[in-house]
Amino acid sequence: MHIKALTLYSILTFCLLSSTLWAEDLLSESQLKTLYEDTTVEGHLLSEKSDIKFLREYQSTGEVKEIKPNAGRLGHWRINELGQHCLKWEESAQEHCAFVQKDEKGVRKFQWRVGKKKKFIIEYNGFRDQDGRDLLETLR
Repeated sequence: MHIKALTLYSILTFCLLSSTLWAEDLLSESQLKTLYEDTTVEGHLLSEKSDIKFLREYQSTGEVKEIKPNAGRLGHWRINELGQHCLKWEESAQEHCAFVQKDEKGVRKFQWRVGKKKKFIIEYNGFRDQDGRDLLETLR
């Protein structure tokens, strides 16, 4: 009985989440692939304590390299079945997934917490392909 209730709760939560998200300008799987496959991405982490800038190099193979002030790391990326952009860094056992939207403030990545507001975690400044072209133009 407990498993049935939990499953029903999960399905209802996903339906509510989906209906709320479709009102936003969520990027589709094909748009995410355009922005992340074989590109250099600039952005900054949005945190209550700091605003850390980063540069990430994404490969179509799923590998990603990040460069931040005084640090660098390697990891893997993918797009999951919910249409979220996911990252797993080599030093971490946990994968982190979040939705990506384009709105009047630009392209931002956020996590959704049931019963709470969206929490924006990344604001992107640019997506460049290997030839240096701005890929955000393809979303306009």
